[in-house]
Amino acid sequence: MAHNKKQYLLAALLILCFMPRAEAVFFANKFPQPGIVKDKVKFWQHVFYHYDSMTTIVHDSYRVDLVLDVINFRADRYPPHMKWKQRQREAQRYVKRYRQAVNRFKRYRLKARKFGKIEERVYQVYRRDLARLLNKRVSLRSQTGLRDSFIQAIQRAKPYMSYMEKTFKQHRLPKELVRLTFVESMFNYRARSKVGAAGVWQFMPATAREFMHLNTLVDERISPLKATKAAAKLLRRNYRKFNSYPLAITAYNQGVGNINRAVRTLKTKNIDVIIRNYRGKSFGFAGRNFYSEFLAASLVYSLLKNKSVSSYEPLALEALRLPKKVSVSRLIRKTSLDQDMLSKYNPCFNKKAFTSKINSSLPPYYEIYVPSKIATKVRNEVRNI
Repeated sequence: MAHNKKQYLLAALLILCFMPRAEAVFFANKFPQPGIVKDKVKFWQHVFYHYDSMTTIVHDSYRVDLVLDVINFRADRYPPHMKWKQRQREAQRYVKRYRQAVNRFKRYRLKARKFGKIEERVYQVYRRDLARLLNKRVSLRSQTGLRDSFIQAIQRAKPYMSYMEKTFKQHRLPKELVRLTFVESMFNYRARSKVGAAGVWQFMPATAREFMHLNTLVDERISPLKATKAAAKLLRRNYRKFNSYPLAITAYNQGVGNINRAVRTLKTKNIDVIIRNYRGKSFGFAGRNFYSEFLAASLVYSLLKNKSVSSYEPLALEALRLPKKVSVSRLIRKTSLDQDMLSKYNPCFNKKAFTSKINSSLPPYYEIYVPSKIATKVRNEVRNI
């Protein structure tokens, strides 16, 4: 564990050295790291920066920084090119064995140390918090490393990042909040969750409809730029509600109602106190870690943003508002735009927009993105539709 602490310290020092002093002070003031948050940030920094997808960490679900084991699937005892599902099964086998060890401490108390190396490891990790271990208040989970996924996500994000940061500045929000897209989706604009969230910002349908168009023609959650405008509005509203970025960020994941209940129940807006003590039904692992994951993602982004091997250019595009209701088929027939251009610059268009719904009208004043090099020409063409 001493070795891990040195690695944590090194990563933190690298980040602080990399950031300009004024930027670092601003970041610390806007996004504090009190108490347990700081420990969680260290853990997620390791997940994002130090460990890749061939590494799995077995750790405490509540105190994520309490690490029991690190499984290196590149080790000789594992077959080369081990598939993801195989790695997951092996990780669960580790978790099951550590859970068995934890249960033995509940049953046999400190005598459980005699059962083997796993039990001794559990004791060493929890020796400063034996009361929780002996009373079976310990829950374990596994976490796959994300360094390689993070680098790929940055590569996908780079063409959009300047536009997104500009949008957040326009809404009087810190540009660092854009890094939430790495926590939500690893900047996969096609990402869809089991519960129906979609896009880089993982908007649920009900919330999306407050800020975006969502129908048989378009799903604006899939457009990184349009979803960013919606996310900025939502985060700004959250911040006005709580006057706290830690709570505004956590509310983005948990909902304003849930965080408001936490504030009322505990009579505090201190994120550290809420994470430690709030026991709302829906305030689980994600809620307790979301703010810390954001902080870690923001800091690690500063270290990894130049690691991408491929070159990129910001998207050369302009926003154009349609003066009236216009169908996709009419746009294609009457302007210099074709289906490929519309799809590339407007990924929010559903497949049906180019097939069975191609003659259905987009709403009046609907905003589309077009290539900058033909924007003036298309703007003139649209006026004459």
